[in-house]
Amino acid sequence: MRGGWFVALVLGVVAAVALAGCRYEREVSRRGLLSRVQGAQRGGDAPVRERRDSDGAFDEVVDGPIPTLRREDEAGNITLISNSARDVMAHVVTTLRDEEEELFLEQVLSKRTVEEFHERGFDPVWAYRELKRRERDVRQLYTLMPYGEFTPGLFLKTIGQNTFRLGVRPSRGMSWTYVDVVVERGVWRLRWFGPG
Repeated sequence: MRGGWFVALVLGVVAAVALAGCRYEREVSRRGLLSRVQGAQRGGDAPVRERRDSDGAFDEVVDGPIPTLRREDEAGNITLISNSARDVMAHVVTTLRDEEEELFLEQVLSKRTVEEFHERGFDPVWAYRELKRRERDVRQLYTLMPYGEFTPGLFLKTIGQNTFRLGVRPSRGMSWTYVDVVVERGVWRLRWFGPG
């Protein structure tokens, strides 16, 4: 039976890799049971669409262009929008994927974490490079919390002033079981990751 387990594991890895580039879109609304019947209408109830791409970034919109978590001005300057822990998670993945070290250090990593690096005599660039090296660990954790703080079964607790921990139950082979985020001047940022 050992061979069957190995085959299942290999098939699971192949399926995960194949789905890594997938996108899906679904319509979410508060419409009634018969709202999908041909020609049915109800005034003032615009659909909400949720789109999720492979890196876990979510965008919601009501009848209009899908807002983004990233804005770019005419000069090419990027501003990351981060209003929740879920947004922070999306920014970690996209800055690692797109190799945006400077953007990560300026707009994703918390100022508190940067200060701690300086106090200990380390360059904060190490934070980005360490996460890049451990990108697989980041994705493994995020796979268990795809909706950020809205994931069922996820624990969310306050661990300090404006500092929150999102975590999952430890499972075999996991290096990290939680991610800490902090709200600094109204913007959510990454504090760091940790083991169970």
